[in-house]
Parts: sequence; structure tokens; C-alpha cells
Amino acid sequence: MIASTPNQTPVPIASVTKIMTAYLVLKAHPLQPGEDGPILTMNAQDVSDYQNDLSNGYSILKVKQGEQLTEIQLLEGLMLPSGDNIASTLGSWASGTEDAFVAKMNDIAQSLGMTKTHYADASQKSLKSTLDANAEILDQVRSEF
Repeated sequence: MIASTPNQTPVPIASVTKIMTAYLVLKAHPLQPGEDGPILTMNAQDVSDYQNDLSNGYSILKVKQGEQLTEIQLLEGLMLPSGDNIASTLGSWASGTEDAFVAKMNDIAQSLGMTKTHYADASQKSLKSTLDANAEILDQVRSEF
């Protein structure tokens, strides 16, 4: 385990959620070193998510309808500028819908013993998402990748 403290109180997760998002995307669509992965074409929903997140002041990665991005480019956009809109794109791609993806996030959190963790979306926009400790997911990612 990386770190833990007793008597932790769940708090809004911020960008730690994106670690779980990246983890599940890579579990669903693994990449070998040097691979870029499949190409995804940005659609109207991706552009709408970008525009909504931009207008709400969230962290974003600009996308245009018809733009083609590889899995690795999207993962970089998720983690480096902390693109909230990209979390939605990747979650929908990996599981069909963002809601289905979030259900998987919560299932994995429970299986890792993160009993006070609850994800409400694939990024961190919702204040309904809470985290009791992020060490478990970091340990899991480190052990698998």
C-alpha cells in the first residue's frame, strides 16, 4: 500500500477519479509499449461534452467533430490537461455508456476494498463522488502495468 491513515472521511475526489478511468480503459483496451491503440472519431456528443465543460470552467481537451484521436492520445488528454470531457468519451467508448462505465468503476472500487469510495461520473465533476483512500487503486495500477 502506498499510504493510508485511520479515520478517513470521504471527500470529493477531484482528478484522482481519472486514475480509475484510465485503469479501466486500459483493462478493456490494453496497449503494448509503443502502441497507439485504436482510432476514435470525435462525434457530436464529444463536441457537446467539450462545449459544456468549457462553459462550466472544467479542465478540457479541445475536440472537433470528425477529429480522429488514438487511444493513447485520448489517455494523454485525460491525464495531462486532466480533460474532463475526455473521461466521458473514454468511458462511453470502453463500456457503451458513461453510466455503464461508472458502474464498473464502483464495482472495481468495492473489489479493491475501497468501501467508502463512490464514483458518480468518469471524471470528477460531480461533488457526489467521494473517496476514502486512493492508495488501493494506485497499488492495483502499479501491480498490473
